[in-house]
Amino acid sequence: MPLFQKHKPLPLEGLLKSELVESDAFLEGHGIPKKMANQDVEATRQRVRVLLEARVNRNHFNKMWVYNLLSTLYFSEGKLKETVALCLRAALEHPTDPRAYYCLGAVYYGLSQETDTEKSLAGIDVKEMPWEFQEMARQNREFVEQNQQPVQAFRNSKPAESRDEAAKLAMKYFHKTLMCNISNEDKRRVQTHIRRIEVQLSL
Repeated sequence: MPLFQKHKPLPLEGLLKSELVESDAFLEGHGIPKKMANQDVEATRQRVRVLLEARVNRNHFNKMWVYNLLSTLYFSEGKLKETVALCLRAALEHPTDPRAYYCLGAVYYGLSQETDTEKSLAGIDVKEMPWEFQEMARQNREFVEQNQQPVQAFRNSKPAESRDEAAKLAMKYFHKTLMCNISNEDKRRVQTHIRRIEVQLSL
């Protein structure tokens, strides 16, 4: 066996195969088989959240899949403070895993956006703008379509940080993500996020 073994890159989101097996076994052990999720999505989501919260509150140290699943649930429900608190704990306990940093970057980036800016962008013909603005507008539309609850939470939020401070925190956590073992494709994705923030801060 070689002294230095190359490890597979870790994902920015989602679970590893081994984590899927463990999380499925955990849920099935608590009477939540996979087929139930397809039958009653909302009821299953609530049951899973209660189980994961109990596990997080009971244990001082949790495996990354527990934090990942619960923070994903919180984020999808627009619970931004809970998402941040959980991801900060996950990052402290699993400092080499990119998922908590990436989630923190995404939340703070969302908090750095202003509704007025979105409205003004909507009235601009982005085809005449530099490609960075075109890409920013396209990704913004895509995110809004796919994440209605967190988007509404972002719009209603009054963060303790200013918009620029939130953007700088997003950049900080995206840079921490780049320091982890991630794929080249994911590196390019994170670097694109960072460039978008740099453009935003330069306006």
